[in-house]
Amino acid sequence: MDEIKVGAQSFQTIIEGNYLYADKTKLIYELTRNKKDAYFLSRPRRFGKSLLLSTIKSLFTGPRDPHDPPQGLFADLWIGGEEAGYDFTKTFPVVTLSMAMASSTPDIFLDSLKGNLLESAINHDIVIRGHNPDNMLISLIRGIKRKYKKDVVLLIDEYDDPVSSHIDNVALAEKNLRHLRDFYSPLKSLEDALRFLFLTGATRYTLLWHSGVLNHLTDITLEEKYSAICGFTIDDLDNYFADYFPDTLEAFKEKKILDKDATVSDLRKTLIDWYDGYSWDGKIRILNPYSILYCFRLKKIGNYWMNHEPSAMFLTSVIAKDPLAFTANKLRKLTERNIKTTEVVGFLTPLQALFQTGYLTVDKITYEKTLEYYSFRTPNEEVRPIFEEEFRLSVSSFFKIDMDDQNNFFEDAINKEDAEKITKLISSLFLKLPARHHNPRESFYHSMLFAYFQAMRRVKVSAEIPGAKGVPDLLLIFEDGLYVVVEMKYKKETQEENMDKEIEVKNEDKRKARNTKKTRLVSLKSSKDIEGELKKLALDGLAAIRRLGYGDPYFSEANKLLKMGVGVFGRGDSRVLLENNAQTKIILDAEYLKEEAAKTLDEAEKRDGGKAIIFQETMKTLKERANKLSKAALELNKDDIIKLEKEVEKLKKIILDARRILFQ
Repeated sequence: MDEIKVGAQSFQTIIEGNYLYADKTKLIYELTRNKKDAYFLSRPRRFGKSLLLSTIKSLFTGPRDPHDPPQGLFADLWIGGEEAGYDFTKTFPVVTLSMAMASSTPDIFLDSLKGNLLESAINHDIVIRGHNPDNMLISLIRGIKRKYKKDVVLLIDEYDDPVSSHIDNVALAEKNLRHLRDFYSPLKSLEDALRFLFLTGATRYTLLWHSGVLNHLTDITLEEKYSAICGFTIDDLDNYFADYFPDTLEAFKEKKILDKDATVSDLRKTLIDWYDGYSWDGKIRILNPYSILYCFRLKKIGNYWMNHEPSAMFLTSVIAKDPLAFTANKLRKLTERNIKTTEVVGFLTPLQALFQTGYLTVDKITYEKTLEYYSFRTPNEEVRPIFEEEFRLSVSSFFKIDMDDQNNFFEDAINKEDAEKITKLISSLFLKLPARHHNPRESFYHSMLFAYFQAMRRVKVSAEIPGAKGVPDLLLIFEDGLYVVVEMKYKKETQEENMDKEIEVKNEDKRKARNTKKTRLVSLKSSKDIEGELKKLALDGLAAIRRLGYGDPYFSEANKLLKMGVGVFGRGDSRVLLENNAQTKIILDAEYLKEEAAKTLDEAEKRDGGKAIIFQETMKTLKERANKLSKAALELNKDDIIKLEKEVEKLKKIILDARRILFQ
């Protein structure tokens, strides 16, 4: 059984030390077998990028001792076998550069880069010329090719680190980015001297990728073929770690991580839940290599990768910028460009930052015509709780509310089915938002509402779950088995809807007023009008839930099922209605009756045009009575409830009688 070594970045050290190594050489063979290829790969820190480059370096340089077999360090790996048929006698000089260097200022960065280039020249016993890094790189590659009369392999690790490490200091990062552009500019002109070029890093900056500097690189970050080139797959877990399972299982039992009757299958599931889940193609799942190695070495569950990264500080700073960016509808349907390339150094989006650093991962990929859309999620139990806690804190700060208090208030209101209290909670949430953040779109308010519920500890929220008849906006599941189906309707306050009167600005300088053509619009819409608009929107939400059967899939599993319509108007005025309210039921029944009247008349016209004449007057009268019923319900008082409910039953009987006659 090979010993486990955590954090090893040298392929030679691992093989010669008989440490555990998951064989990735079949993928490396596919990557390197063609001449003149140039690639880029993005993976989070501590995911094995440096080890991958070290392995490629060993493959191209061949065995260190001429007396060793040609396979050298690869003798026991796939690429050293007969199936691969790899020719180990064809070796090439290799230059490796790491850009993860001290770069507190651009000058220090440039000095470090020059030092690395000079060190490479010394290693190959050549003299290089030039004062700038780009000229030194040209001299280095050309000089090595002249000496060995062979093309050169160039491997650059963390190619963007001098920029990505300083995204909180835009001025410094942009200076380093310009230096990197100058340094990488010769790579295209060196193609004739390069056998293989491979860069790793995090972010594709527009200045480098779309200005002709690095656009010749093939980005394999999201390619299914190479999705497992770093890290461990579940097959790797079973193949390479099986010998460690028995001792680790006993240790987990002793530390009460698992029950005393737990099996290897239980251990395996725990490891997968905690450390698996990373994906770059939406299919193949990868275990975090740093965490799984530490877990087997120490024989206990821990936040190894999270503790190594500046997790809490980083998550807080990123999520706090825009917590709404991490709601369900924002993590779906993003294109490849949305997640990999940033236009400006200081505007790396929160989603880009957390995906590239490993706090979010690809859930699935969907296809629409020529576009690929990516959905994201937190990968596993190591990341998820910390991410959720930081999200909760950020939402609390963003809305200036205590989410634990909100959790208690909302649970109390929903259990009492108090629509007025729920309205106050949600309205206060929307109205706390500064005007500069307002976005007059339903998706924006949907995101706010989702973030609000997602930040509650005792509520599980799902968004837009596909069903047989449609997709409800939200489904809330409480710990006591209460299910709440939520549908939101939003109406933008346009100038035509909002203004009853347009008043021209009167300015002493009439000429200026005429040239600028500026007008000031004054809203004369009353609070009563707004309240009526809100009720209508909330009722539309409830009507959609009823009409499309959004609650039907949950009747069997819910201890109790509530349906909630949320109306939002203009800049955040809102109203919540629950279907159980007597007034709401009457209005919804009236809408239902009007729909049934129209359906009955349509059916009559299809079956027998003559019968349609008989039904026309009846259905017209029914619609008129249903309209009156709906208007009366809007101004409902307690004394009217019984009278209006009786009217509903009468109208339902008219519909039933009409349909009975129709289908005789």
